[in-house]
Amino acid sequence: MTVDLKTFANVRALHDSTTNLGEKASAAARMKMPACKAGMTVDQATSKLDTSQPTPPRSIFDELFNQPEFKVEMAERERARIIKADAVIARYGSADAVSAGTPMEAALRAACEPLLGPGETWSTIYRFDGWGSLDSRADMPATVQEAVTCAWPMPETVAAAWAEFRCTDRLTGARYTLDRYCDPPAFSEARRHLVEVILNTAPARSLNNMRTRGAWLNFWANGDMRQSDAEHQAVVATLRADIERMGQRIRGQKAGATDGSDVSHTDTVQSGQQGEAQSAHPSTSSGWTSAEFPAQGVTNRYPPL
Repeated sequence: MTVDLKTFANVRALHDSTTNLGEKASAAARMKMPACKAGMTVDQATSKLDTSQPTPPRSIFDELFNQPEFKVEMAERERARIIKADAVIARYGSADAVSAGTPMEAALRAACEPLLGPGETWSTIYRFDGWGSLDSRADMPATVQEAVTCAWPMPETVAAAWAEFRCTDRLTGARYTLDRYCDPPAFSEARRHLVEVILNTAPARSLNNMRTRGAWLNFWANGDMRQSDAEHQAVVATLRADIERMGQRIRGQKAGATDGSDVSHTDTVQSGQQGEAQSAHPSTSSGWTSAEFPAQGVTNRYPPL
């Protein structure tokens, strides 16, 4: 930009910014001289000034999102998502069936509603006695823990906890496939935290429960997320105690068989209670199936898989 055009731009800026009619008229008259020195009329100088304004630099995100490779990749992801969404709808029957709340969710919602903060509703950002879904398990108030555990019977075995965890995780995944902005409600996240405590710390009193604990460890080993160091240490310590307990039972059985004692009533290593591996395991359930847990005497119901 020449010196004359710079002068013209300054005078024009004064002309456009002032509301005083006298100043505006004076600036309009003064714009003629620098425009004439630049060899242009006022209109020509104005047009040149407007077209010579630098284009605002594009952000790095604009450049990324407009790359042809990125657009192709996003289109492929969307096609894959649509295929998965069609499969989810076919399994559940409709999109409404996927988003519909389960009986357990309804019970958790009702139990946690009194804990909402002042002026908070389910349609706003909400917390339960100051605790939100992004907060840690360690920070969860006792009131929230009590509401969640009393709203719906807690699983009392590792296998039952794994069954509930898998059902909830699969339903959450199905909802996310249909709506990428769908986040689990805070009461479901609170329940998940407490179920994970059972999976990390509950004793495995049968071989089936030990296998289930192995599946739980494998879930974290192959996932994108990781438990905290404290949680990992807790589940490893529990697994060691499981192995030691099973070892003691096996040694006791062998000792009884060696000395000729009647071992028919000793504390044998259980291979898994009937119904524990079949009914409580999500992979063998379909639709609204009742999962029987004889050890706790509770008939629980899980969402469709």
